[in-house]
Amino acid sequence: MLWAMLERKKIFEKFPTYNNAEICKMLGDNWHSLTEAQRKPFILEARRQRIQHMSDYPDYKRKQKKLEENNQCFLPHQVSVATIMPMVGSAGDGQRAVPFAPHEWIS
Repeated sequence: MLWAMLERKKIFEKFPTYNNAEICKMLGDNWHSLTEAQRKPFILEARRQRIQHMSDYPDYKRKQKKLEENNQCFLPHQVSVATIMPMVGSAGDGQRAVPFAPHEWIS
């Protein structure tokens, strides 16, 4: 995260029209291209900050955010076959638009 914060600014300055997904992909590619020696200072600093946070806030417990009623995400088991069926075969090339059959979503 520490490295990404610094690198994100550089990428955004170079490519201001890129959306967040494109920037994240570049960040991931760049991170994986670094050597262990280049990554190590960021990993050590993150570890130091994590330990510091744990000592500053010993009783801290991460709470899961509650989704607002209008901002809910749907899990695969909540999606009906009728919702997915129009997507099947809609790629126009004879292939399914989804990588698996709709019945695999239902448990």
